Amino acid sequence: MPRSRVDELVARLAWSRTRLFVESYAASGDPLAPRRRELNASALRLLGSLDLEGASLPELLAVAALANSVDVWMPWYEGGGVSLEGAVDGDPAAAAEVLASASTVAYVLDNAGEAVVDLAVACALSERGWDVTVVARGGPYETDVTASEASRLLDEVAARVGCGRRPRVVSTGSSYPAAALPLVSEEARRAVTSSDAAVFKGIANLEALMEFEPRDRVSTVVALRAKCPVVARLLATCAGCAYVGVGYP
Repeated sequence: MPRSRVDELVARLAWSRTRLFVESYAASGDPLAPRRRELNASALRLLGSLDLEGASLPELLAVAALANSVDVWMPWYEGGGVSLEGAVDGDPAAAAEVLASASTVAYVLDNAGEAVVDLAVACALSERGWDVTVVARGGPYETDVTASEASRLLDEVAARVGCGRRPRVVSTGSSYPAAALPLVSEEARRAVTSSDAAVFKGIANLEALMEFEPRDRVSTVVALRAKCPVVARLLATCAGCAYVGVGYP
């Protein structure tokens, strides 16, 4: 991207991290599309070793947080493929209580690859009686899975895990994340604001939650890996650690 274009985006959008990052990536022409395909293919192979049938609610949320291992390289975190290794910090039990008291759940996806695990978790919730709406970006943004990609993946995931009662997939209608209510589709806004509880995956969704504050914190669950020291301090956990908690800073 030409330096003049970078300077223009920063001058116009520096006040909003979400807008600056989304529009900067859009200007780059989606160079990470092949990487998303690779991540999804490798995660589908991993799915055969994942058994969620007997997992408790805290365990399901812990798996979701651990799967947030995918990312582009950064100085503090190498990213890479989907990993379910490690301990989980925060309070998965409290987060599970939020879901247990809900009948409708919005489940907001993050990266490709980990989305395969998230769709398996969403299927497990659907099979247990929750009305689950999965929300994904409508357009490309870095390694984040898109709604069209998630819809195709859901067919494969449901077949592999034996998911008879499926969640539905909703698009934000743009490359913006679901929490950015003024910038997403009405269907995505309704899913985020009307569900009894919502699960938001990953740092970009956490940052959008903090910027747009679309939901009551007490009915919002975040599940992620703290991939940089700033987020780790914010969540009082360690850099690289998986975290499940209720609410957002």
